[in-house]
Amino acid sequence: MATDNARTERILSRVRRIPKGRVQTYGDIDPVAPRLVGRVLATVHDGGPWHRVVRADGSLPRGDQQRELLLQERVPMKGDRVDMQSAHIRADERKPTARISWAAAIDAVADRDPVLAHLVALVGPITQRPRDPDGHFGALVRAIVFQQLAGPAARAIHQRVRAAVNGDLTPEALTAVSDEALRAA
Repeated sequence: MATDNARTERILSRVRRIPKGRVQTYGDIDPVAPRLVGRVLATVHDGGPWHRVVRADGSLPRGDQQRELLLQERVPMKGDRVDMQSAHIRADERKPTARISWAAAIDAVADRDPVLAHLVALVGPITQRPRDPDGHFGALVRAIVFQQLAGPAARAIHQRVRAAVNGDLTPEALTAVSDEALRAA
């Protein structure tokens, strides 16, 4: 697990990559812990272009000083707020995130959340549930059945629904089953 220094460096690295004339929000920098971004930028004086980080609505947490710096960089403004449509770096403009392993994902979440870090240390890493053999739609059907009933009854009904479909559980296959057969299940 990364130390607090590594988290701070990760945030500062992301802030330093914001190009001149553009902005990102606290949530863009760290979607899991946007408030931490504010704390880091408030306490680290060599944090780079801190003025390029704004609230999600384009308002400026540091007021006039931040506004002046953004105006010097010709960031489009609408009154006292950044014109987010023009200046915000949208998700589709950012580089795609590389896929990481399940263990690395657990470490990344634990690094950002002290409560989860404590739980992972106490219980061990989360084990990944196997994917539903019926795919995403099948998982949704199963979730709906199990949401309404207790375990054994839900399992029995889900098995009857699967038997009524008689093949891959797809929206089309489920639609093809008669209402009477589904009620009987």
